[in-house]
Amino acid sequence: MGISWVISGPRLAAAVLLAGVVSLAGAGAAAAGVPGASVGGIGVTGPRNTNLSGARVTERTMGYPPLVPEGVNDPGCRVSPGREQAVVLVHGTDSTLYADYSLLGAELADDGWCVYGLDYGRGQGPDDGFGWRPIADSAVELDATVTAALRSSGARQVSLIGFSQGATVARYWTNVIDGGKHTATWIGLASPTRGGGPDGLIHLVALLPEPFRDAVFSPALQDLLVGSRFLTELNYTAETVPGPAYVTVSTRFDEMMWRSDLQPIRGGRTRNIVLQDLCPENLGGHMLMPYNRTVVTLVKYLLVDWQAGGGEGEKYCVPVPLGTGIWPVVVQTNLGKLQGVPINRQGVIYDTQF
Repeated sequence: MGISWVISGPRLAAAVLLAGVVSLAGAGAAAAGVPGASVGGIGVTGPRNTNLSGARVTERTMGYPPLVPEGVNDPGCRVSPGREQAVVLVHGTDSTLYADYSLLGAELADDGWCVYGLDYGRGQGPDDGFGWRPIADSAVELDATVTAALRSSGARQVSLIGFSQGATVARYWTNVIDGGKHTATWIGLASPTRGGGPDGLIHLVALLPEPFRDAVFSPALQDLLVGSRFLTELNYTAETVPGPAYVTVSTRFDEMMWRSDLQPIRGGRTRNIVLQDLCPENLGGHMLMPYNRTVVTLVKYLLVDWQAGGGEGEKYCVPVPLGTGIWPVVVQTNLGKLQGVPINRQGVIYDTQF
């Protein structure tokens, strides 16, 4: 069943320009408790998958519509006791809301959460995917989604789940745009808290001619390299702000962040969880994180209580071989590019206007 709603106004115009969306259609829906407000966006519901490669096959075979996980971006969802926060999902680099969260998003909606998300940071070039633009620009897009999620669900706070680059986009929104006022919990899956890639790469990248540099390393990736100016400024005063709880979930077998000190977050009300401490035989890496069953189970506990999860019987733990899921993702991603991803493809939007 597809979802398509009309939205308009200055905030939508900004989001549309940033996301590269050129058309909207459908009927409006009323926002909870806000007379005259309309809520909506653009997206088509896709089936849940058990892995990232399966999600990318679905995107390709469906012709790359703006896909939304089952139960996500439902304008009729209202928060309830025990599920008081709206949950917003933020995807990773060169990915989409659906690709990264077709499983986790659907399962959280099944559990009674009001869950929302978007496709952010679309580049203007034919080979530029989502998560391409500078982190600060993408956080502005996220702000529109969070605003809509809070207003339509009736929630007073939001919990954000960010994977990889999405963790940094969500933390920038929490720390800089929101200032912690409306954030209950920030959960970073494979979070590049202090960056990724080898030490010193940022200095080599700076020597490249600008057109070539941006073609190889998108502005977002340049922001995320170890030692980048963006991360230095974001973390300079503190990595957290008062109020929210911050949790990172990392793996010792991360393909993108080789040093163990890059992911943990420092500050008050923080918790840093290493996947192998919960399940030693689970050797899942970076790309598997949102589909890793141990992680999916853990996130459900963290949303209820950020200090919970990891106790006896509270985690799903089965052996995961090293490298699981990497090659199927590589194959499916390249098949998609060979067959042609639509230029300036539409992205998922969830927004509100008064």
